[in-house]
Amino acid sequence: MPSLHAEVFHLVSLGEGVAYCSAAVTYHIGGAPLQEFTIRVPEAIEQVDFTGADIEGWQREGALCTVRLQAKIIGDYTLLATYD
Repeated sequence: MPSLHAEVFHLVSLGEGVAYCSAAVTYHIGGAPLQEFTIRVPEAIEQVDFTGADIEGWQREGALCTVRLQAKIIGDYTLLATYD
């Protein structure tokens, strides 16, 4: 049976008039490989970027961001989202 578990570590750095944020999401993928992740990001967050191994690209439609990988993966995968 396919399974997906995620652990998220949030880091916030404050400066004068701005907050720099990042979220490291570690996915534990079992049962069946995945090639894309869909992440909900509030529309108020305008500047978001995703970093991770073998990312083919990503797109945003409203509050949903879809990150596509170059190939299907199984096991552990870490995705970093940064925004300010």
